[in-house]
Amino acid sequence: MKNIILNFNDPNSLNISFSGYKGANIAKLYQFGFNTPLGIIISSKAYQLFLEQAHWLEKDITKLNFKNENILSQQTHFIQEKLRQLPVPEIIIEEIKRSSIILSNKIAIRPSFILENIEQDNTHSLHKTYLNIKSNNISNYIKEIWVSLWDKDIILQRYKKGISLHKDSVAIIIQNMIQAEKSGILFTIDSTNGDFDSSIIESNYGINLKGNIINENFEFDTYLVDKNNHKIQNSIIRKKEKRIKSVIEGISLFENDNKEKLESTLSEKEIKKLLKIGSKIEKEYLLPVKIQWSYFAFDFYILDVTPITNIIPQWVRDTERFPNPVTPLYWEFIEKDLHESLNFSLELMGKPKFAGQWFKQFDSYIYSNQNAIKLYSHNDLLNVNNILDLKNKLPNLIDKSKWINELPAKWFANLDDYLMKIGEISNIDLSNKNIPQLWNHILEINSISSNYFLPNIAISTTQKFLYNTLIKVLSLLVPENKVHTIFNDLIGFTETKSSLINQKLYNIAIYMQKNRSFFDQFNNGKHFLSFNPVKEEEILIYSNFMQQFNNILIHHGHKKIDFDPYIPTWSESPDLVYDILKDMYNSSLSDPKLEMEHIRKKSAIALFKIQCAIPENYLYLFSELVRLTQLYTLLVDIENYETTRLTLPLRAALRSVGLQLVSYNIINEPMDIFFANKSELEDCIYNGNDEKWLTLKDNIISNKLLYLQSNN
Repeated sequence: MKNIILNFNDPNSLNISFSGYKGANIAKLYQFGFNTPLGIIISSKAYQLFLEQAHWLEKDITKLNFKNENILSQQTHFIQEKLRQLPVPEIIIEEIKRSSIILSNKIAIRPSFILENIEQDNTHSLHKTYLNIKSNNISNYIKEIWVSLWDKDIILQRYKKGISLHKDSVAIIIQNMIQAEKSGILFTIDSTNGDFDSSIIESNYGINLKGNIINENFEFDTYLVDKNNHKIQNSIIRKKEKRIKSVIEGISLFENDNKEKLESTLSEKEIKKLLKIGSKIEKEYLLPVKIQWSYFAFDFYILDVTPITNIIPQWVRDTERFPNPVTPLYWEFIEKDLHESLNFSLELMGKPKFAGQWFKQFDSYIYSNQNAIKLYSHNDLLNVNNILDLKNKLPNLIDKSKWINELPAKWFANLDDYLMKIGEISNIDLSNKNIPQLWNHILEINSISSNYFLPNIAISTTQKFLYNTLIKVLSLLVPENKVHTIFNDLIGFTETKSSLINQKLYNIAIYMQKNRSFFDQFNNGKHFLSFNPVKEEEILIYSNFMQQFNNILIHHGHKKIDFDPYIPTWSESPDLVYDILKDMYNSSLSDPKLEMEHIRKKSAIALFKIQCAIPENYLYLFSELVRLTQLYTLLVDIENYETTRLTLPLRAALRSVGLQLVSYNIINEPMDIFFANKSELEDCIYNGNDEKWLTLKDNIISNKLLYLQSNN
């Protein structure tokens, strides 16, 4: 049977569903050429084969009592004992025998989990790990790892996290045992202090660090090292009483001699060597990392690598994405969507989720975590210096970027469903609904928004990645002073929704300029919407104008003026649209169609010139890069345009709730509902009493005051 046992050089060993997170990491290290102990992975398929023998297991799972831990402990113990009675399937034993030729006589056996949140949860120490085991006795140990998944505390954690016990699976890593003279952990950045220019090393003598295997508290040496020059900035050499060493089989505690207790575990030369390894690993992972290492016979062995996915925040006001204050209600709705969309994007790009917060609101303004942004842009995927370098790194770049071709098709496939749902929800009559019914309607709108918004940050980050990649490639082909001109020529012709709207506005402005004798009066203070023409000629001009003007509002009235839907859209702010037209009316205009034709010609010429400068075997790849960059430029524009369609039904629903709250004297204006805190408002709607509603009223007043002060 395929994929039961995987060697580290097997392409399938990188598949997390087979190897788990830790196993895939070790295989990646091996395939990148790092010095990791040789070994094999017993895939998750082996565990599933083992469980197939437990025909009784499904029934036992349904009986588990998660409300009573004492009963649960008895039940899980009973399951574990029954599992121990099952044999390891013969096919697995035979596959292990066949593959174990590469193993030494002493091995380390560790679990590797398929689900990321299991790999990271606080029950990790409960899962069995075996060190310095004789390689002729593997099957009993792997069975114990499988059985350990049914420990009461582990089962309880899965239940609390909503993880199905049927989806829970594990692979097992078997590696040659390194009889480490010293070991420890390297953090390639100082995430505690947000210092990207420093690394931290923790080390002790012996096999392990900090008692991860034996339940003892170990002292360890700590080194703070400058990443750039590898000089030690600070070191804490602690008194290290004990170490872990191998015995005939297994490991045990030993006391360090008096000299070792007080001396530094690592020399400066060893620290520099370890940091160089860490730097290379960091470049392959494109993220700062935590590295578990061992040292034996003048060499470092890499036992595990985990990307660093949390860091002390550095909050900086995000004036680019959120230039204006945001109302508290809308921020509470959108904040969760933003974080989920960012993590979806990272997962799509093969990067781990961020464990902290990307954004936070202070005094109505939105701040972004600059350290998080720096963490995930720590290394450049296309870090090349010349054409030859590009040729060598291109296969890896293409392999890591397959999702770029797949994402647009998936997004467009989901767009139709999104637009249909907007049509349905916009036609619901709200007039007879009470506040709880209206709130449920608002939550349904938010659900549509959340599902639609999930891949949207991936689209914008991919556009940025493609822009940077194209600029980088151009910098290898043309003089530096021409790079941005050629780049703008290549992507400038993309026909977007924005260009379509601009064309419509241009047509109206030209119509106005052709009838200056009529429209000049609106430059002198008359309001065009309240104008009541009397003369037949004026009626015709005004009627034609309003027909075109209303057409803009009907088809594009959902266009937002601001990120926050508290600010009305075009359809509710026609004066704003007219101001745009008035500015165009008073300007010298050029036809967008002619401009686009000119830009299209420049783009074709620029592409031809670059294609002539590229080696023939790169022509297709470069043309694809340009095509995708143009496609994502269009996609970002469409995504932004379509996202705003939900603003109108959301404002309508919130206005309906607001009108009822005005009648109850909770707020003064219907749209003051935007200044409520979502959780507090929701509690009032479902569990409200006079005291809660009055508190909400006071908080809305103070939130609005803060917003208005921030806006000024």
